[in-house]
Order: sequence, then structure tokens, then C-alpha cells
Amino acid sequence: VVLSDDIDVSALLKSLIKQAQRVGLTVLQIKPLDRVKTYEFYAEQVFEVTVRGVYVQALVFLDHLSNLERIIRVDEMELKRQGSSAAPHVELQAAFQVKAFKYITSNADAVAKKLADSAPGAPAQGAPAVPGTPTTGAGK
Repeated sequence: VVLSDDIDVSALLKSLIKQAQRVGLTVLQIKPLDRVKTYEFYAEQVFEVTVRGVYVQALVFLDHLSNLERIIRVDEMELKRQGSSAAPHVELQAAFQVKAFKYITSNADAVAKKLADSAPGAPAQGAPAVPGTPTTGAGK
């Protein structure tokens, strides 16, 4: 599972559509909301998603979303019956929010890198990482 430092909207939308089509759902709408909430270490982008299909398809779709490599969250789901209740399979429309997250680098990252670089056993700056390995530009 990945919390990258950007939200690849195009890849996320393709993934949502692919997963919906894979289980036989019809995608009616995917709309990014203007609001991007920023927190101390991450930001979230919210998308409104509306699909149509039968209940089992919606469940399988949600299961597929839970297995995506990117960290996302499904919120505020609403299910509405569509069509006749006499039909052999009752169709429904599912509307929900998908929240995608990105990591925001901070001063803590720079401090952690500095500490890791100065830790005992860490190679000194400019020194070979493995004893006996020449440094870049050696012999000049």
C-alpha cells in the first residue's frame, strides 16, 4: 500500500473506472470536488462517484477498491433502488465519496535523513558505501 507524494488523478480515475467495469457496474459520474484538505503530514482530495448495478456488484467493487495499491477511503455512501421492484434483480444506484491521499514532506523528513546519515556505521559523506569500493571520481 502506497502513500505517495502526489495524487495522480488520471491514474486514480482510470483505476476506479476499470474496477467498476470489471464487476459490471455502470459508472454514471466521477467528479473531483474543489476542496483539498491539508493536514500536518498529508492532504486529501475528494471525488464524488456514482455507479449503477446490483448490490453484489457494488460490494465486489468496494472490495476491489480496498485492494488497490494506493491508499483511498470510501465515505458517505448512499444506496437508492432503481427500476421496478418486480425485476429479477433489483438495480441500485450507489453514490459515495472516494478520498485519495498524498504525503506532505516536512522538516521531520530532513531531520530523520540527517540522523540516519550521521548514525554510527553510516558511511561518511563522500566515503564509499562498501569498504573497498572506489568513490565517484576516484583517481583524478
